[in-house]
This record gives sequence, C-alpha cells and structure tokens, in this order.
Amino acid sequence: MLSDTDWPTLEHATGPATELPAVLLRLLDDDPSARTAALRHLERIHHQNTIYPATAPAAVYLAAILPDPRTSAPMPGTVGRRRVVGPRPLRAVLLDQLGDMADDVGDEVAALAMKYGDDLRDVPAVVALRAARPTIFRVVASFVDDGDPVIRAAAVVAAGRLTDHPSLLGFRAELAHRLQALLDTAADSWHRDRARELLTCWNRPSPEPAPSNENGNGPDAPDAPPF
Repeated sequence: MLSDTDWPTLEHATGPATELPAVLLRLLDDDPSARTAALRHLERIHHQNTIYPATAPAAVYLAAILPDPRTSAPMPGTVGRRRVVGPRPLRAVLLDQLGDMADDVGDEVAALAMKYGDDLRDVPAVVALRAARPTIFRVVASFVDDGDPVIRAAAVVAAGRLTDHPSLLGFRAELAHRLQALLDTAADSWHRDRARELLTCWNRPSPEPAPSNENGNGPDAPDAPPF
C-alpha cells in the first residue's frame, strides 16, 4: 500500500512527505518510543486543522492498520491531537485522529468555507480525503461494538464523523443509538461532547453545498452496515 503512493510528490505541513512511509511503518514498531515518535510526527499530515495532499493516503493507511493486533499497544496520554489522562490503545488514538480529519472536511466545514468565499471543491487534498471516507469508514465501523470501551467510544464517534459522504448517510440511524449510549456511558467527556454534537447536527437540515465528485454508489461504498 505504501509503495503505491508517490510520497515525495505530496506535501504535509513541513514540505514533501518523503519520510512519511518510514514514519507510518514505525507505528507498528515493537519499540514503544518509536511508536510514540511516529505518532507525534503524524501531526504534520493534519496540522492546525489543515488537510494536505499527503493527508488522504496517510489516512487510508491508518485505517488499514487498525485491525493489526499491534495497535492494541498502550500509548501515553500525551501523544495525539488531544491530551488525556493515562495511557490508551494506539487504535483509539488513530480512530480519534481519523475522526478529526473527517470532521475537517465535513459538510458543515464546507458550507462555512463557502460562506467566506472559499470553495473546498477547488482544494484537491480535501476532495481526495472526502472521497476516501467510505474506505476508511468500512474499517472504523468494524470497531463500534469493540469490547474495550475506550476503543468503542472512539470508533463510534469517528464513524459518525465520516457519514457526511452520500453513500454513508444510511448508517446514521444505527450509529445514532450508539452515540446516544455514549452520552450515558463514555468515561471521556471529549467523546460525550462529540456524540452530542453529531446528534444535534443530524437533527438539523444538511448544509449546502457539499463538494462534488461524490455519489452514493461509489466502488468503495459499503452495501450493508459493517456492524
């Protein structure tokens, strides 16, 4: 998968993403310090809510490794885009990151950008990540009933944030039950807040316009709920 992408031609926050394949591989390293360094390096693909050309292929890779048993390794609460008390599984950290990326290319962000004269349909990096959402969702949603409540909460929120894609709207009804449950059971206030935001958003009319190059019947669109 990594070899299929011409990483030096893509950019992240600090320039060409030449080093990114090696960084992504280190996420599954046996050395905890190597995993921690790799995770911190990944801030370059989604820095200050910005989507870069390297973001979409990196996100697809992150989703692909979620089922790997090595992502159950504990990570310090000081790594990742948000800080938490105590360690949590790498899988949960990656799920949160994927959800954050999806949120930054969602319809509400697109509508807000349009209000201020910026059309996200003109930003190839954003269009690429939006198009990748069904592929990412298929893996993320497989963890919405995980036995670990930390992973389960991260997966439910991330899956919900991915459903702006037309092919995924039909999964919201089932996810809504899980999001509602998070309001009562999630230990993490961040996940409770995100669940509340999603439920509130879904009860409002959809903002317009959504970026183009999307349809509800793409080749990667799940044809049945993966949960």
